[in-house]
Amino acid sequence: MLLKPIWQTEKLLITDIALEEIHDLQHLYETSSNLLHWDGREPDPAYVNQCYHVGDLPPDGLKENYKLQAIKRGKELVGFISLYHGYPHADTAYLSFLCMGNHFKGRGYGREVVQQLVSELQALHFKEIRINVSLKNWQALRFWIQNGFTKLNGMYGDREYSKEATGSLELCRSI
Repeated sequence: MLLKPIWQTEKLLITDIALEEIHDLQHLYETSSNLLHWDGREPDPAYVNQCYHVGDLPPDGLKENYKLQAIKRGKELVGFISLYHGYPHADTAYLSFLCMGNHFKGRGYGREVVQQLVSELQALHFKEIRINVSLKNWQALRFWIQNGFTKLNGMYGDREYSKEATGSLELCRSI
């Protein structure tokens, strides 16, 4: 089972992304992301388009198990989520990306989306949600831990510390 094409929080509407929204969501992704600082990568200039057409899939993943959804306040695009249903286990959802535009950060929208996402996935009988967070992304680590992602599933990245070294944590929340 997949997330519904349309669901909502108290203040926000979450919908499957329409083709005409790709450009604006790509702009949100590029301007709200500090990937270069977190893991040494420039933001992918085709990320949202790739997600829309192919998906952000795990190994052996299927596009039909993937959702890319816009987060809106009224008609205004606030951000998006990228979610795979059923990885690495059938009852696990993998949130590969939660993007909130810079103008919308700090308003509680991310927390609101995560709380409702948990409810939506519980209704679909998922047992956990996993995420992967860069060790250098302190703001995101704080956000996810405060939102219940407190179980550590794995550590990935460089073994030796340097300014250029990167690493990430896979965090999990039971639902």
